[in-house]
Amino acid sequence: MFGLLNTTSMQKKNGFSFLAPDRSYPTATKEITSPSAGDESALSDMTGFNASANGMAVTMRFFNDNWDVYADELMITIGNSSDYIYFQKRKSQLQFRWGIVSGGVVQFIDNFTINHLYDGNHTIGISVASNRLSVCVNGCEVAYQTTGITLPSISASDSVYVGKFYNNAFPVNANMTFDHVRVWDSALSRTELENATFEAEPLVGVTRDISTWTVVKAGQSNSLSDDDSGMPSGLSYTNTSRIKMINKDFGVRDYSDPYATTSYGDWFGEFIENGGFSGVGVTLDNLASAYGGKDFASLACNRGDTGLLHSGGAGSWADGSAVAATSGDGKRISGYTFAAYQSMLIAAQKTNLLALEWYQGETDGADGSTVTGTQYKDALTALFDRWRVVLPPIRIIVGLCGAPVSGFSNWGVIQTAQSEFSYSNTHFVNADGLSVLGAEPYHLDGAGQRDLGILVADKIIKVNQ
Repeated sequence: MFGLLNTTSMQKKNGFSFLAPDRSYPTATKEITSPSAGDESALSDMTGFNASANGMAVTMRFFNDNWDVYADELMITIGNSSDYIYFQKRKSQLQFRWGIVSGGVVQFIDNFTINHLYDGNHTIGISVASNRLSVCVNGCEVAYQTTGITLPSISASDSVYVGKFYNNAFPVNANMTFDHVRVWDSALSRTELENATFEAEPLVGVTRDISTWTVVKAGQSNSLSDDDSGMPSGLSYTNTSRIKMINKDFGVRDYSDPYATTSYGDWFGEFIENGGFSGVGVTLDNLASAYGGKDFASLACNRGDTGLLHSGGAGSWADGSAVAATSGDGKRISGYTFAAYQSMLIAAQKTNLLALEWYQGETDGADGSTVTGTQYKDALTALFDRWRVVLPPIRIIVGLCGAPVSGFSNWGVIQTAQSEFSYSNTHFVNADGLSVLGAEPYHLDGAGQRDLGILVADKIIKVNQ
């Protein structure tokens, strides 16, 4: 779905009410609806177009069904021999480069790997202004630069080149399918570019299962929602046939299936280790009891030993990590942030997203962490802002469980920050006081996970009343 979108009204779906995010953006100045790779389209119909004065923006949709994994491919170029912007797929299947050339001088944000980009259609966008160069993929800003930008001198006398370089000087023509190139005669804001690259319709060949509602689990080890020491004995689900999970191929499967890793298995963890019973299963089971006629699924977007800001053994979630750039302050988001976004996007195209449960903070609370409460809250706000267009309508922040005796001197700071965190339609559930592992008091045990699952379900039900 393309064009001017405005979906800010209150929507009610299958008994759940929520405020949809604003996905509006300006109408493009020029549109090329069905280009072929190698096409050239003049900008002469854009009267008064002057990129060096007003900036510019371009978006395009592409299908990666036939691209060459081992070859460079030029996806789009706009401009002339000395001034242009471009977007290029690198020889690595999922690596891209983008940037601007002004007066023959190359400026770019370095290569960026978009991990496990799902097969199908994707929309990219680039906006260039004197104070910001922004790159978005599928509705999420993946990189930006705010200093050292010289605007290219592109005018109505120049052209748009789809899938090739401006003069074919480099044999890197694209081997993929393109659709709906849009050009604006001024720069777009980050929000506008995210909205313009958000693909609201389901993936090609995918039908949304409107009877299934998905709860996203994000964060680090406690959010994996299972415990190797085992859940309390004698437990069972009341609604086994209506408890689902989104598996590694993003198919909705029965929750008892032990194959619980998402397609980002190298990035995220698993839910099932003990015969299919886990804390998130308890959440889904209780929701199924409260809302008849609906199935409830889990989506894993979590990784143990990750910090929000303080880097754990598996890295951090924080966006804005610096990357190499020829000038200025090139920034990009972390792999976890985009991988989780892409997971939620695909889940939203197949099911209905209901809630996000964020349980994280153990690494930021550990010895050696200097993360302040303000920094933690600001970083979590930035993370949710990154996920804005696909963020589930209900957000649950889980406060850390009881503080370990030693090794986590910053624990109380993070606990307090979580309880004070404020974001639209975000609610707090406190894990403090729940049962923990004796040898690892920073981890909930099976009973603690079960009780947390009940608390989260109760909060979602209360919020929706």
